[in-house]
Amino acid sequence: MSASTHALRPEEIATFLERDCGLDRKHIYLLELIPLIEMMWADGKNQAAEIHLIHRYALEHLARLQDAAGQTVLSAAEVNDFLSRLVHHRPNPDLLRQLCALAQSSAFSFHNSDPATRAASRRSVVENCFKIAISNIHGPTASRECLMAEEEWALLNLMEALGACT
Repeated sequence: MSASTHALRPEEIATFLERDCGLDRKHIYLLELIPLIEMMWADGKNQAAEIHLIHRYALEHLARLQDAAGQTVLSAAEVNDFLSRLVHHRPNPDLLRQLCALAQSSAFSFHNSDPATRAASRRSVVENCFKIAISNIHGPTASRECLMAEEEWALLNLMEALGACT
């Protein structure tokens, strides 16, 4: 993929997902989930609480897509296939990096033209990334200092990429 992912049109993104990533073209609608998936894999593990949060967010995202489109955009089976490939099984790190770059440049732009809705989606992704980062921290010491260095680094990078640090 070229470094100028911000210039890709939806058809080019769908082709890239299918040809280079082995995903379905319709998975273009799920790029918003990629930052959450990146956050989950930051420590190299997919833990039950993290998987649950991503599944819940995916279903909420699917409902928002269907409401906005007024029709079925993706089936639950298509969402589950996407999650199976990237959440239940650890993706190749190069693939995940490519998907992250693609998601950061386009996930909130092509399927929703309303700036306020896009901003709310970005904010929701950042909030859920934080929930994923702390989902396995328990007890009285549960705080930011308990994040693993990899998780903290991933969270800060995602926040910056999504414009949450400006």
